[in-house]
Amino acid sequence: MVVLTWIDSMPIGKDEKAFFARLGARIAEVRKAQGITQVQLAEVLSVSQQTINAYEVGRRRMPVSSLPTIARHLGVSIDELLCDTSAAARKRGPAPKLQQQIERIQQLPRTRQRFVMEMIDTCSARRADRSLAMHAQTPKQEALHAIERLPDDVRFDEIVYRLYVLGKVQQGLKDIDAGRTVSTDELAREIEAW
Repeated sequence: MVVLTWIDSMPIGKDEKAFFARLGARIAEVRKAQGITQVQLAEVLSVSQQTINAYEVGRRRMPVSSLPTIARHLGVSIDELLCDTSAAARKRGPAPKLQQQIERIQQLPRTRQRFVMEMIDTCSARRADRSLAMHAQTPKQEALHAIERLPDDVRFDEIVYRLYVLGKVQQGLKDIDAGRTVSTDELAREIEAW
């Protein structure tokens, strides 16, 4: 007869405690960098927030079976969680949170994807314009500048659409300046509702 015991009930040795403390610290570091709370990670693992806290400070052993789920949710490899890796090694490629946002955008219908891409293009063009000291333009000048950046064979409805997006971006920037913003979680819920 085989008797299975719950690993959490076994005492943690000094070396094990140090290992689990380092593992927990790496998970906490990545979680915080991603803007993910202990509560959110706890929901993914179907455990309490207190359990996540105990994992992160090394008070409890983390079940090995939870590592793939944690790594996937945090957008890193299991190796990155288990091994000390330099910050330079972790920085290659797009940031995991950015990658997750790109994947969410890819799930949207084509028309919504186009709208998001237009907003990104307009924001980045506007940022470049600001760096060239062009931010003092009148709305008419900004509209003309936006139209000039379009190809010569552009359709009229595309011009109108570009101006619509430019207007929405300008309104959004004004809202940001006025403190009228929503969190990324709220935005994600709105996008999913589309």
